[in-house]
Amino acid sequence: MHPLPSRFLRTAASGLLRLALVGLALMAAGTAQAQGIRGSKHDLSSDGSWWGGDPAISGQVCMYCHTPHHANNTLSDINAPLWNRAIDRTKTYATYTSSTMVGSPGNPALTVSVLCLGCHDGTHTLATAYGFSFDDKHEVINGQGLNERGEYPNCASCHSDGGMGPLKATMKLGPDLTNDHPIAVSYPTGLGSRFRPPPDAQRGWSDAPLYNGKVECASCHRVHDPSIPPFLRKSNAGSGLCLTCHVK
Repeated sequence: MHPLPSRFLRTAASGLLRLALVGLALMAAGTAQAQGIRGSKHDLSSDGSWWGGDPAISGQVCMYCHTPHHANNTLSDINAPLWNRAIDRTKTYATYTSSTMVGSPGNPALTVSVLCLGCHDGTHTLATAYGFSFDDKHEVINGQGLNERGEYPNCASCHSDGGMGPLKATMKLGPDLTNDHPIAVSYPTGLGSRFRPPPDAQRGWSDAPLYNGKVECASCHRVHDPSIPPFLRKSNAGSGLCLTCHVK
């Protein structure tokens, strides 16, 4: 048996070191995001005491949206990072219209914004993943030990009375989006007098991203960072966020 060449060992060690550094960076980023979201309106974790759950499981912050295994297998056409919720993509939404609008919004059920609307449309249905039907508001796909494939999280995060009463106004957009900023709409190009050209036509700006060239919910909102309410990507003081795209 011949010993491995020293250059091979050096290369392998260097590769392992790079992998370890990448892993540490990803772990640090995940921890930072969990720390940012913890205690915010997007933190659906609970101590599990009211239903006899295991706080080691129900107290996880990330799992109510993400899972390392068995993520939603119906979202391959959009960027849904290990999504742990069932999404009903057959829902219809009324979108914003205006006589002065450039372009027309598409169907947000077919774009990445459906991940936000999955909770914020405020309508309750069943959706299918892996051949099973899941409650699109109260269950996760990979329950990791939670009852009913994903037990009800902290009710007060969404319901105004802390129980099963009406939804908080900030939580429920509803399927009528006619009075909301258009989403699933292609960013206008060639209209420099009205819209600022992005540095990247597909990805937009670092602080106001586009998704495949489209304006989506996450163009203005950073869901893991509550430091600028309501989860804005940047302050809108003096219309700063609006003026990222709009000239006036």
